[in-house]
Amino acid sequence: MRAVLLAAGAAAIAVAADAQIEPPPVQEVEQLIDESSDEEDIDADDLERIVETRAYYELHPLDLNRVTRGDLAALNLLPPGQIDAVIARRASAGDYLDPLELQAVAGLTPDEVRRLLPYVIAGAGARAAARTLLGRWRDATVYAAVRSAYQTTSANVDAWQGPRLPLYARLRATAGRQLSLGLVVENDAGEPYRRPDGSPAFDHIGLHAYADDLPGTVETVALGDFGVNWGQGLISYSGFAAGKGSAVMDVQRNARWLIPHASAGETGIYRGAAAVARRGRWRVMGLASRRALDGPIDTLGATDDELRFGTLRLSGLHRTTGELAGRGSNAATSLGGGV
Repeated sequence: MRAVLLAAGAAAIAVAADAQIEPPPVQEVEQLIDESSDEEDIDADDLERIVETRAYYELHPLDLNRVTRGDLAALNLLPPGQIDAVIARRASAGDYLDPLELQAVAGLTPDEVRRLLPYVIAGAGARAAARTLLGRWRDATVYAAVRSAYQTTSANVDAWQGPRLPLYARLRATAGRQLSLGLVVENDAGEPYRRPDGSPAFDHIGLHAYADDLPGTVETVALGDFGVNWGQGLISYSGFAAGKGSAVMDVQRNARWLIPHASAGETGIYRGAAAVARRGRWRVMGLASRRALDGPIDTLGATDDELRFGTLRLSGLHRTTGELAGRGSNAATSLGGGV
């Protein structure tokens, strides 16, 4: 009987290699054979199936929050009663946040949990993501800042349409880099505090909500104002980085794809929604953004009013009549995705 089991174990490893799946360690196969050697009803085909299944799920772990009784039974690690207990705890206590929570399942011994851990993960549904965000909010640091200083020296101050008193106010809550919520409002010196229709308003208002390292398939979500570090910086790079030089090692920029925008900077950002999802070794990002850009429109010839040329102004200043006239005259719509 033992010779048959050894042959089946070797065949299973060969099948796993043909399918480009890393086989389980030799000691694991030997342990499986030892555990099965006293069972008269097991045959070579069953052993081969078990080894193949475990080799596959070691590379593609089962999600405890989506796993079925049949999935767990295929591992041949737990009896039916304990499998039911794993499913029942998910139904009563909510989604698993970590595979180590299996220690709280009634009837599972520490050794059984240890044998199960290589084959399971704790992906999450909406409830687990909500609990994660709530926990981060409780740990978040909230702070506010206000800054202002009367500006007495500047060129062309007589043309300013607003007071010389700038104003900057900021409110933000952060929990490491995993959570960021913020509001920033700003008026530069010389910018009016009222819109053309007379209603009071700040010149710049920025709002963002950002969450990273979320449990489950969607790992990052950015709403409102956000930056994108994409395509080695050649497509879009919103973070801080030195320029490229002769050192080839400095070319690659290993930054997060999405970052929250919490400053008063009015250019080089996106405004809308974006998300990053992960599935196995694959990461996918998608974004949708639309925002107004400053850019005065000038005629190329005094006799041809139909021929126009638009430029972009990146200063973010709206102090004079000319700067106010070009405010938001261009609209930028960005739709994109990356794998």
